[in-house]
Amino acid sequence: MTDAWRATFLLGAAYLAFGICLPYLPLWLESARGLSGEQIGWTVFGASLGRVITGPISGAWAEQFTGRQVALRLTLASLVAWGLLYIAPGPITIVLAGFVALSILWALLPLGDAMLILSEGPPSFGVGRAIGSITFVGGVFLGGWLKDAAGAGSIVPAILLLNVLTMVSAAGAPKAPLGNLSGGLSFAGRLKKAAGLYRRPTLLFMLLSTGPLQATHAFYYGFSATIWQAQGFSGKTTSALWATGVAVEILMLMTASFWARHLTPQRLILIGAIGSIIRWTGLSTAPDLPVAFALQLLHGLSFAAVYLGAVQVIDRDVARDDKTVAFSLQAALTSGTFTGVAGIASGALYDSFHVHGYLAMTALACVGLLFTLLLMWRIAVRPERN
Repeated sequence: MTDAWRATFLLGAAYLAFGICLPYLPLWLESARGLSGEQIGWTVFGASLGRVITGPISGAWAEQFTGRQVALRLTLASLVAWGLLYIAPGPITIVLAGFVALSILWALLPLGDAMLILSEGPPSFGVGRAIGSITFVGGVFLGGWLKDAAGAGSIVPAILLLNVLTMVSAAGAPKAPLGNLSGGLSFAGRLKKAAGLYRRPTLLFMLLSTGPLQATHAFYYGFSATIWQAQGFSGKTTSALWATGVAVEILMLMTASFWARHLTPQRLILIGAIGSIIRWTGLSTAPDLPVAFALQLLHGLSFAAVYLGAVQVIDRDVARDDKTVAFSLQAALTSGTFTGVAGIASGALYDSFHVHGYLAMTALACVGLLFTLLLMWRIAVRPERN
C-alpha cells in the first residue's frame, strides 16, 4: 500500500467524524444542552478563532515527527477531548471542552492534507482529498439519520465512536517525516520561518482573499441545519442538502489536475468569490427546497475552487520542507481565525436576524473578492516566486 493511500485512509476516517460534527454539533448543543445561538457560536467557532495560535504551533510541532507519530498522538487526544465534551456540566465547561476537541480536529485535517501531498501516489492529492470529502458526505447522512432516529442527543456519542476508527487508521498512517527531522531549526525557529513565508506579498494576498471567502461558510456551518429545521425540512433532507454541496466539491477535487491545467490558482479563487456572493445572497431569502438544492451546487465554487486555488499557490511557491507548516498556518488563518471571528459573530446574527444573517456572509465575500483582484494584480507584476 502506498503512503498516499495510508494518508487517504486517515483523512477519510477524520472526515467521516467531521461530517457528523459540522452540521449537527450545533443541534446537539441547542437541543441536548440548551445553549443559545451566541453560546453555540463560541463553542463551535472558538477553536477556529484560536487556530491563529494552535495552527502554527501544531504545524511546527508536527515537523519534529513522522506522520504516524503525529496521527496517533492527535487521535488519542481527540478521543479524550470529545469524551470530556460529552460529560461537561454547564455552558462554560462545554465551551472549554469544545475548544479542545475542535482544536484537535482542526489540527488533524491540514496535517492529513500535508501527509497526502508529501506522499508518493497513487492516489493523487486531488483524488485522495476527494475521498475524504466522500466520507464527509457519509458522515453527514449518518448524522441526519441519527438525528431523525435517535434524536440530537446521539450526535456526540456517535462522534466518540468514530474517533476510535480514526485512531485505527492513524496506526497505519505514513511513517515518512512531516519535516526535516535532521534540520537544525528549533521549534521557535520553525514558527518564525512559517510566519516569514506569509510576509511574501503573493502568499499574504492569498491569505487575505481566501480567508474571508472561507469564513463566509461560518453562518452556514453553524446554523443552516437549525434554519432548515425551522423551515420544516427533515434531518434526511438537511443531509441531502449538505451532500449536494459536497458532491460538487468532490467533483472539483477529483478533477483538480484538469482545473490546474486550464485555470491559474488566482482565477479559481476569483470564480469561488463570485459563486460565494450568489450563494449566500440566495440562501438569505429562505428559498424553497428546489432553489436551496440549486444554491448548494455553488459549494463547488465557494469552497472547493477557493481551497484548490490556495493549495496550488502553496504547492507552487513554497519549498517542500516548508509545506507542512505552510499548510497548517494557512488553514489556521483562513478556516481558523477568519472563520472563527465570523462564526462567533454568526451566533449573534442568528439570534437577531435568523436567516437574513446570510447577508453578512455576502458582504464578507465581497471583501474576499476585492483581495482576490489584488492577488491577481500582484501575480501579474511580481518578480518570480515573490
